[in-house]
Amino acid sequence: MTKNQRKKKESYALTYIRQGKMGILRIRPLPGSKWVEVRGKAGFENDYDENDYLHRTMSLIGKGVNVSDFVNGTEVVLYDRGDPTAKLAVRAIRAIVRYPDVQHW
Repeated sequence: MTKNQRKKKESYALTYIRQGKMGILRIRPLPGSKWVEVRGKAGFENDYDENDYLHRTMSLIGKGVNVSDFVNGTEVVLYDRGDPTAKLAVRAIRAIVRYPDVQHW
């Protein structure tokens, strides 16, 4: 398997869901059907809370995906494109998927 194939193989589908006063980030490794959810306060776009785990996670991955589609609820795919911001976002999502019960940052 070449380096490029490994990069394309590790990709994640991300969906942001607003549910009342809660925001939910659904992370699904591709290919796959199981997902991990990160829950926190709603209002990431207008009322950023640096103590909220969901807000910190979304600010990390927001640099690696199309933010407007992501925040509007469209499923976006995150993969390592080779730039440092996407690489950091993939690393963060990988940690969340592997260890969902631990707050990593």
